[in-house]
Amino acid sequence: MASGPQNDYLLDGIDNNSDLTDFLNGTAYVVLPPIDAIQEFKIQTNDYSADVGRSAGAVMNVTIKSGTNQFHGDIYEFVRNDKFDAANFFENVGGENKGEYRLNQFGGSLGGPIRKDKTFFFGDYQGTRIRQAFPWITTVPTDLERSSGYTNLADLIVGQAPATTSDDLGRTFPLGTIFDPATTRSVTAGAVDPVTNLTAVTSGFVRDPFVAAGDRRLLARRTSWGPAPASTFASSISFRRAALTPMRSVS
Repeated sequence: MASGPQNDYLLDGIDNNSDLTDFLNGTAYVVLPPIDAIQEFKIQTNDYSADVGRSAGAVMNVTIKSGTNQFHGDIYEFVRNDKFDAANFFENVGGENKGEYRLNQFGGSLGGPIRKDKTFFFGDYQGTRIRQAFPWITTVPTDLERSSGYTNLADLIVGQAPATTSDDLGRTFPLGTIFDPATTRSVTAGAVDPVTNLTAVTSGFVRDPFVAAGDRRLLARRTSWGPAPASTFASSISFRRAALTPMRSVS
């Protein structure tokens, strides 16, 4: 058989094809009748007649049951429960309890006469209820991140200590420190950086870490040390606020 979109699905001879193909499950039908409602089915893979010639793959024609002169019916339920399942690999490795899994697939059918030898009825129903828990390994915001409006991200790099990195000014920062792109500037080996008053060890570009919200002392220091005019300073503040806004929106 070919993939879902290339097959032709018929239900009691009526077109049962969906224009929205479920590529994940490889299906392209509209109605999926319960097994207990099916009278018979026929699959044709080649040499089919023109009345069913539509697909490049197979033709699947399903016929639903009809009533008879006697009443017939059934009820059923298929059950799966995590109590009967083994824990998965990640639950075993992490020492976690098995996640909840409850699957109940239930239904029934009933057929019989309305007028003997003349008119019959048949109906069916199937319901599926699934409750499933998955183990996830993830992180959540720390108290410091939340209380600072997601501008103080120091807690994110605590777990990486004692790894550090150095810049061209010889400053040492914890690995993972987030730097403010608005403070990018070039430095020359042996020359004094006007922002920090530090002598550059090597030539290149440096940045300063982000300033926590409400901390004006570092801004004031930058104002006194920086030779840039007031208009340039205002532009720097505007850029920094724009950079911090997406971080706050994470909450």
